[in-house]
Amino acid sequence: MVCGSQDGILDIYSWGQWADISDRFPGHPNSIDTLAVINEEMLLTGSSDGLIRVVSIHPNKLLGVVGEHADFPIERIKLSPNNKYVASCSHDDTVKFWNVEYLFDPEGSDDEEEHEDEGAGDAAEGDGGDGSDSDGDMDVDAAPSKPLRGRPKGKSKVPEVKNNFFADL
Repeated sequence: MVCGSQDGILDIYSWGQWADISDRFPGHPNSIDTLAVINEEMLLTGSSDGLIRVVSIHPNKLLGVVGEHADFPIERIKLSPNNKYVASCSHDDTVKFWNVEYLFDPEGSDDEEEHEDEGAGDAAEGDGGDGSDSDGDMDVDAAPSKPLRGRPKGKSKVPEVKNNFFADL
């Protein structure tokens, strides 16, 4: 089990041995306020320095930055049910979406910088005041929709989603 701390250190516990920390992973300059699990070896961290980082556990290594909320603390991060996007909210009164499907690619990727820039380009951020986009338009390719072919005519009701992505935000 991994826990974030106010010191910027990830505390790692061995399952069933809760009395003592089995490993500590320093590396964040500020507190780690939120975590999201990618798999048993990787997780995302949201820190009070405004960065969302990809972190490897055993070996302990900072792998890169998925996105940022400038200098505002990350309050919460959550993976979408299909593991394609991560949503983050911050003290800057915005919710941003980052494309992280490359983290789940079984073949891996040699070009981490390309993916880092790609995630930042897929962010949709509001201005915090009136709920509109800050630049007036949104990247349509960031969230592709299903084609309308084959859908019964006259049905406009959206199907109920069993796993509500925003339920605990």
